[in-house]
Amino acid sequence: MDIKKYIIEYLQREYKIDDSVDIGKLNYLSSGYVNSIDLIKFFSELEEKFNFEFSEDDYNNPKIFIVEELVRLINDKIKT
Repeated sequence: MDIKKYIIEYLQREYKIDDSVDIGKLNYLSSGYVNSIDLIKFFSELEEKFNFEFSEDDYNNPKIFIVEELVRLINDKIKT
């Protein structure tokens, strides 16, 4: 499954993001769509769905909260 499509569909389904929002550039945490508890669930689901694990460095990188950057990170992880 396409990672970007999966993430966008997940966020739209769970958080009702307005169609006018550029989801690719959306910082879903600072925009208030996802709280810290939901974030853990979201990351766990991504790890399970795409069979990889986030590292501590990943969690400390603020880019992980931007959809396009998250997609890039996951693509890099599943290719290695």
